[in-house]
Amino acid sequence: MAIYCPNPACGKALKSGAKFCGYCGTVIASEPKPVPVPEHAASAPAPKPATRPADTFRAVNRMPQGIALGTDEQIVKKYTVGRYTLRQGAIDVIVTNKRVIRYEESNWLGLQSNRIDEVNIDAVHGVSCTMARSASIVGLAVAGLLSIVGLLFLFGAFNSRRMDYTMLFMGAIFLGIAVVILVNSFRPSMVFSIQGALGSSALETSVNVLGRMFGRNNSSIIFQFRPTAETTVMLKEIGACIYDLKTLGDKAIEKWR
Repeated sequence: MAIYCPNPACGKALKSGAKFCGYCGTVIASEPKPVPVPEHAASAPAPKPATRPADTFRAVNRMPQGIALGTDEQIVKKYTVGRYTLRQGAIDVIVTNKRVIRYEESNWLGLQSNRIDEVNIDAVHGVSCTMARSASIVGLAVAGLLSIVGLLFLFGAFNSRRMDYTMLFMGAIFLGIAVVILVNSFRPSMVFSIQGALGSSALETSVNVLGRMFGRNNSSIIFQFRPTAETTVMLKEIGACIYDLKTLGDKAIEKWR
């Protein structure tokens, strides 16, 4: 039998043997009259204790990329902003209501590579980006050298007493290779930086088509890659999206979805 406070304004449930009410201070009689429990309450099954999931790893809410989401964290925008040509892989920029995440996943010659950089949405101070069509100096030099060799072969073929088709064929091969290298020496590139602290020093990086360089300090992330069709869309949206999430909070989620 449960014991209740006799004060009509209180009526709180009390421990058996209590001498006064711990809520309103009403003194309990030496032999308090027990209040019967309603029949519907007695017949109701006792609530089951919460159990821990058997597989905690699978129970965690995750993004499609496998990145775990925090409590009350939701994906707002996702952009595939970079891809690789010689090796399979892509670079995603994911904006949640809690973080801005850069995730890279690639598989080159069977070697799996994963990289993640992130910054809290409340700590983002600014976004900086530069897009350009850069040229590989080494590629231009190799293309020029092959072009000279090809022209020498053609000059020798046409200036011999009889047309030398072997030299003509070799000249055409060298010129064809030179054209392919020349075309691939001009590629789009991009440097994208998220600055995470007020007054942080400017980030510097060297960008070219031969490779990519990541620079990082305690409050910023930066990366370079070959952009995709979604890159320009991200550049025009991400600043406003982050601003709305910082000022409006979760109210901005549906807008940007």
